[in-house]
Amino acid sequence: MANILERKEELKQILLANKNNFTTELFDYLNSLIELEFAVTKDYISIKERESLIENDLYYQIALYNIYHIIDRLLTNLNTTKFISFDEFSNNDSYEMQGLVKPPCSDEYILCRLIRILYNFNEYKNISIINDIYLSCDGNVSQKIKDEFLEKSAMSHKLHTLLLQELSLEKIPFESMSPVTNTKEINRNLRIIRKEQKLVRTMPGITFTHQLHQDYYLKNK
Repeated sequence: MANILERKEELKQILLANKNNFTTELFDYLNSLIELEFAVTKDYISIKERESLIENDLYYQIALYNIYHIIDRLLTNLNTTKFISFDEFSNNDSYEMQGLVKPPCSDEYILCRLIRILYNFNEYKNISIINDIYLSCDGNVSQKIKDEFLEKSAMSHKLHTLLLQELSLEKIPFESMSPVTNTKEINRNLRIIRKEQKLVRTMPGITFTHQLHQDYYLKNK
């Protein structure tokens, strides 16, 4: 299992022990990733060089470390208290980062999921970063729910903007998945129609999914 929370000193020692396996340029590149001098997604090396590194366990672990800690730094800049949970499934491992927000005119704080990092897909070396973006909340819904949704939307959009800038995602073209609509009955009097759409950006070994949600509340007849 790759450990995204591996201490920097340990990773640097492992990299130094494997120095002869890399060219000077690639060794310096990997060392810079550990130091978080730039994101693994930026084009400091060619696509051919990146593809040659994908199957290397050490590169994969450094890439995970780089992505996790850069996103962690972005969340810190959002000035939110982070809640991080780890789940191990049969097909992959997952870190989920949530933010704590306080809607206006409210004394209650709410948690909203901001990002998930999935990795170790059946031993296939791929990293998937899922960013949730909330679009709107409409229909017959209380002001409390509207305020909560707006706060989630605002924080998610801030993180989305930071991700695009910090990870240079604007340079990676995305494909739009077909929207999916689901209906959920909350109680006998209320239903939620949730529309979801995914925007996917891919690069060698890394997939970014921007997951858009739109909730519409309907009273049952």
